[in-house]
Amino acid sequence: MQYLGDGWAVNFSRHSAGMRDMSIRDAFGNGSGGISITAVDELVESLSFKRVIIYGFTAGTGLNLFAENDKGIAYASFYELRVRHCKIGIHIKTEDQGFVNSNSFNRSIISGGVYDKAIFLQGCNNNEFLGQVIEPYETNSAHIYVEKGQFVARGIRIEGASQPADRPLLYFSPGTSESIVDGTYAGGLIMDKGDNDLKLSSSNSINTRNPGTNIIKNSALLGIQGQEVPNWQFSHNNFRLEILNPEDVDDHRVIKLYIP
Repeated sequence: MQYLGDGWAVNFSRHSAGMRDMSIRDAFGNGSGGISITAVDELVESLSFKRVIIYGFTAGTGLNLFAENDKGIAYASFYELRVRHCKIGIHIKTEDQGFVNSNSFNRSIISGGVYDKAIFLQGCNNNEFLGQVIEPYETNSAHIYVEKGQFVARGIRIEGASQPADRPLLYFSPGTSESIVDGTYAGGLIMDKGDNDLKLSSSNSINTRNPGTNIIKNSALLGIQGQEVPNWQFSHNNFRLEILNPEDVDDHRVIKLYIP
């Protein structure tokens, strides 16, 4: 199918629909995107896509999932989805208690050029990317950009042959957590400013991880001022707090509390 317009080539907003063995091409590169799935007025469940190619949306998005108004997109299955030469490959966004979860992407491929982001998440959880291949030559922001939500990928493969060394292949914003990614990548920069579980093997890689300032989840206990510990509240006023000497506890900050 050759798309000649400037909007979305295909729109889905109801249950139990889908596509298979279809190619969608933007003839002039003016379209908003290839496939748009929206949950605005009601839930959207049980969509199925098999062997769909989305090609040439250089000013738009290959596949877009958007939910708002307490509505959601769930239980959709994507098999061998191919996205090539788009500004954004897959974009998932939620607003106003909308949700996108429990969807699966199986053996899908994002490749080619022109990309700002290959996968862009702005809110979602518990969607699985299984055997996903992401190999644009270069992205302007990151191959995988998690602004909000959870990214779960098993057996993923990532490559950016022309990606500059100071531009991340994977980027996780501050406040993100519980993403799980394992697989291989050709090397490059991973930036995790949140608290995520990333296990990617490569012979040539650079990682920047959360510096450990989460005073709830680890024992750094930074930010103590006098007898006040951030995010802690003591029910008894007559207590004494002491910070142990650094030489006693390497690489950690430990406190001792005296409570009558």
